[in-house]
Amino acid sequence: MKKLLFVLLSMLFFSSNPIMGEEKMIDLNLEIIDDSPTGPGRGKAPIRKPIVYQEGQKITFLSSHPEYIINIIQNDEVIYSFVIPSEVSKFEIPTYVEGECILQLISGRFCFWGIVSF
Repeated sequence: MKKLLFVLLSMLFFSSNPIMGEEKMIDLNLEIIDDSPTGPGRGKAPIRKPIVYQEGQKITFLSSHPEYIINIIQNDEVIYSFVIPSEVSKFEIPTYVEGECILQLISGRFCFWGIVSF
């Protein structure tokens, strides 16, 4: 009976897993864009790296995140920029964005970036 229950729960977990299909995880790097010393109001705790997946033009955040400015850069030029509110978990990149690009997610003094293909 325990094995049957385990199998059923496993099937339920894996069938509800949002990371299926052709979604691929974007490998993000961290760049600190403001090296000024921390002062009052700025914590010293490390920032959490977002877990972001891409499927075609769709970008999905796996967990909660702060508000980000998203920049899409191609040939050293920003071709798309938008503010993603913290409550948004799925975001669609416009169809005119094509080819290999750099995706930047900027929050405060931190910039996460990775290479993506649309």
